[in-house]
Parts: sequence; structure tokens; C-alpha cells
Amino acid sequence: MTDNTTNESVHGCRSNTERVITDDEYACLYSPEKQDRQQVSLFKQNQYDKNAQKYWDQFYKRNTNNFFKDRHWTLREFNININETMKLFEVGCGVGNFLFPLLDEIPNLFIYACDFSSTAIELLRQNSNYDSQRIQSFICDLT
Repeated sequence: MTDNTTNESVHGCRSNTERVITDDEYACLYSPEKQDRQQVSLFKQNQYDKNAQKYWDQFYKRNTNNFFKDRHWTLREFNININETMKLFEVGCGVGNFLFPLLDEIPNLFIYACDFSSTAIELLRQNSNYDSQRIQSFICDLT
């Protein structure tokens, strides 16, 4: 067995136990013959690039704020002094699954939040936890 270890759990959150990556998992990660070689056609690539904002808006209209789960684990992963006044800039904020749990736990936090999707920003602002004194959100294309 290859000696490749990780401290990531199955769900991507850190754990205190180390897990050995199996040979099969290693092969899937690093062997080109095990990876999916089917490529998206150039036509489709251009369509996705050209209409990316439209597709993201459709995604959020279809899923609203029910697709991603709130990330209540964030403070466990970062060493943050919650008593300091802080500013954070979240790029790709979606509907706020990262920022709302942080605002709940860090009283002196102000967040600048942007997303490519105007629908995501609308849903973010409609959230009952949205506080314009602590969040400044806007649409932004960073490509």
C-alpha cells in the first residue's frame, strides 16, 4: 500500500485522526488512465463561458437557498480572535451559507460579499438575517 496520508475526513472536514489513502484512491487521483478523459466539446465550452452568468442565475432560481448547507464549522477550522473588529471579503458568496454563520458567531465582523449571479445576491439580501450594517453585497464578474 502506498504511504499517502491525509487528515481530512470523508466529508472534507479536518479530524484529529490520520487516514491512509488506499492504492485505488491514489490511482484515481493521480493516474490519467483512471481519470475520466471525456472532454467537453469546444462548442459547449464556449457556450458555458459565454452564458455563465445566465446559468448561475438559473441555478439559484431553481435551488434558491436550499442547495448548499450553512457552514457552521468555519470557526473550528480557523484560529480567529472573535473579539477583534474584523472585515472580510467573500468572493463567490452565493446566498450566504458561509457569511451568515460567521456573522452569528463574530459580533465585530463586517463582510463585503460579491457573487457573479444577480439572483444569488437578491436571495442573499432577502434573507431575514441580512443586516446592511454588517454586510455590503454586490454583483461582480472577476473573470
